Amino acid sequence: MALIYYAKLNINSVVFDIYSGKVKIHEILDKLYTKIDEETEFAKTTSFYIEEESELKEITELYCFSDIVKSLSPRKYISGKVVRRFPLHTEEFDEETRTSRKVVLQNNSVSINFYFDVDNEIISFCTRQKFGQNQFVEAFQGLVNQYMKDIDFEIIILQDSLNIREKLQKVYKITKIKSVFVPPNANEEHLRAMYDNSVKNMEDANVTKKTNIFETSKKSNKGINLQAKMIEDILGTEEAHKKYKNGYAKIEAEGEHEDGSRFHYSSEKDSPYITVIDDEIKNVIPEFILCSQNGINIYIANKMRIQIDV
Repeated sequence: MALIYYAKLNINSVVFDIYSGKVKIHEILDKLYTKIDEETEFAKTTSFYIEEESELKEITELYCFSDIVKSLSPRKYISGKVVRRFPLHTEEFDEETRTSRKVVLQNNSVSINFYFDVDNEIISFCTRQKFGQNQFVEAFQGLVNQYMKDIDFEIIILQDSLNIREKLQKVYKITKIKSVFVPPNANEEHLRAMYDNSVKNMEDANVTKKTNIFETSKKSNKGINLQAKMIEDILGTEEAHKKYKNGYAKIEAEGEHEDGSRFHYSSEKDSPYITVIDDEIKNVIPEFILCSQNGINIYIANKMRIQIDV
């Protein structure tokens, strides 16, 4: 079985203009839908050290879309591949000398199938060797940000609806909590239900991402009091992704287990929303699209149910 991951497209730079009605979210999405192509590239350069040569070198990876298919009915979506091209440092065996020598494959590539539900702003994908979850998110975000210079898109992994309090309360001692909250995208339909005081305060300050960090000494026997109002308010940020189905909240926590071993929790890494697909059909595009659509339907249904409960 293979895992299908899901990510959310957030329109970070003009989110408050969307709230006020100055900007229409469907117009941005329509423009992005039209502009996505197979020619645009996103480049990422990183440095690495080669011990044998005692030299610091740079490597540039190129990302692009390929095999793009666009559909307007019954759902508005884009399917295709995100391709990662990078020089591969490897070895080549010489049959005559019976020795290996180092070579660089300059146009080495690996690709991942994706499905982009435009109206729901959700992207699905399967990872593979040499192209992981974080690389895909960075690549997709880098590519879509090439198309509209006045819009800042942010791609985030969707999380499962977990009770983080229960997870943290099972740990012997929590010494650090970090929360990140990005206001949800809002169209006219959702505006009234989603526009609460916390988002209003962010709009007044023109803040599009809010980060809170709380720490206590690692030598403390008690750790952070999870029942304190200050912490309850922060842990409530994680619950915001239940209330704001188009929003984004992330929680990270550090601490110790009772035996002294380190504890680390990341809602992105430890609690992603995933569905499964058979290995035999994960590369069969119609099957991959169908499984992705079903996964998105379930995610949205769960969100609506949680909103009603709240």
